[in-house]
Amino acid sequence: MTHRLESRLEGSWPVAAWQDLHILVAVSGGPDSVGLLRAMAANKRRGGGMGRLVVGHFDHRLRRESAEEARFVADLAAELGLTAEVGIAERPTESRGDGMEAAAREARYRFLLAAARRQGARIVATAHTQDDQVETILLRILRGTGISGLRGIPRVRELDEQTQVLRPWLEVERLEVLEYLEAIGQAFRVDGSNEDRGAARNRIRHELLPRLRREYNGQVDGALLRLAKLAAEEQDCVAHGVERLKERRVVVENRPGETLVLDCTLLQGEHPHLVGTLLRELWEEQGWPQQGMGYEEWGALAMLADHPGRAGRANRAGHRERARETGRERSEIREFPGGVRACRSGGRLTLQRHAPKRSDPSRVDG
Repeated sequence: MTHRLESRLEGSWPVAAWQDLHILVAVSGGPDSVGLLRAMAANKRRGGGMGRLVVGHFDHRLRRESAEEARFVADLAAELGLTAEVGIAERPTESRGDGMEAAAREARYRFLLAAARRQGARIVATAHTQDDQVETILLRILRGTGISGLRGIPRVRELDEQTQVLRPWLEVERLEVLEYLEAIGQAFRVDGSNEDRGAARNRIRHELLPRLRREYNGQVDGALLRLAKLAAEEQDCVAHGVERLKERRVVVENRPGETLVLDCTLLQGEHPHLVGTLLRELWEEQGWPQQGMGYEEWGALAMLADHPGRAGRANRAGHRERARETGRERSEIREFPGGVRACRSGGRLTLQRHAPKRSDPSRVDG
């Protein structure tokens, strides 16, 4: 008999787009990922529109029981007749709290991408649930985020040109997964670090969300999910507008990683938010560092593209800027974080990244 959660998974699987592609299922050993693996394996046995399944597990070596969890996952894969790719961190991360979570996530995805390449898998399936989505949205609100951050965890994202991450469980509650595992008699492992209140996500899960549900809004989860849906729709509209600007051939010169020249006359009359989003995308495509590019910096760059002469008034103290006369044209120059210089002259905005200066090894600072 097919369990209803398996039916939901099968019904949401994008068969037409990904028919017969190999899939690497990321399995930590916890209930969500074990449940996803079991449901996908069951659908695979019934011919549910997917290629070969492979199990991927990464041992972060952060807890004494991590080696046992790796064995559990490898044994489960063998029981299901699946190949397992098990990676082990060379050394445990030295970070703590949220920093440890971020470092572990980065290492895990590096491993999953490498394992997917070795196995010829075009899809990496992860077991993020609706509960994870709610926690992520609330965490981003508390830390401060734009509209794009309010979208939460995307169902699909690219790891590289050949590989995508797919999250089939995003509309499934964690309680449903636990009920499924109990129904099929499947054991799982419990990560004790999920109880560590040193990480902000754990405090949100165990303290803030229960209090919000109890004292403020019993339907707060649904409210946050609706907010994410509205943010996604808003971002889709903005993305359409940015594509429209790109089709105007706004970029007149592009030397990747070095120089970008824009024809700003084609941006006249456009909403500043749209112009700013275009500049963020172009900056990211260049591979330029985004650390240090905060709200004020992005705003000043957009203003420089749209309203020359006003960008300086938006600057924070400490950023160098100057204006000079070049023939009959006034040029405005601004230095941005990451060694990127922006020069607005006439209708053109030129962005150039300069290599950071190497320190003189003979110099000794007192």
